[in-house]
Amino acid sequence: MDLEDIASSYSAGHFILGFLDDVLVATGALIPESETSMRIVRMSVDREYRRQGIATGILDHLIRLARSSGVTSVVLETNEPWVGVVKFYLEYGFQITAQGDGNVQMALDLMPQWGYGSRI
Repeated sequence: MDLEDIASSYSAGHFILGFLDDVLVATGALIPESETSMRIVRMSVDREYRRQGIATGILDHLIRLARSSGVTSVVLETNEPWVGVVKFYLEYGFQITAQGDGNVQMALDLMPQWGYGSRI
């Protein structure tokens, strides 16, 4: 199981721990998916600490790590019945790419969208 040896299981990516004082309240991991994409896994906030911005902070950090590694997208999978979780990712900017068998596949495009009149 990956959590029995986090260091080796996630050596190709990043594993984030979120603490409040000395209490572990959140986790999130980012692993390579392909040459152009990374996958978020193990994203979780302890039930007692939800709705306090912790998940957004962890996700912001994971997205910054993905951007700094040069990939163009971040993907993830969550459970379809977890409506609040799906809504959280949609509001962050993820798009649903597939649904079925109780799962929702999502992706976030990291490429800047240059509109008319934009300057580089």
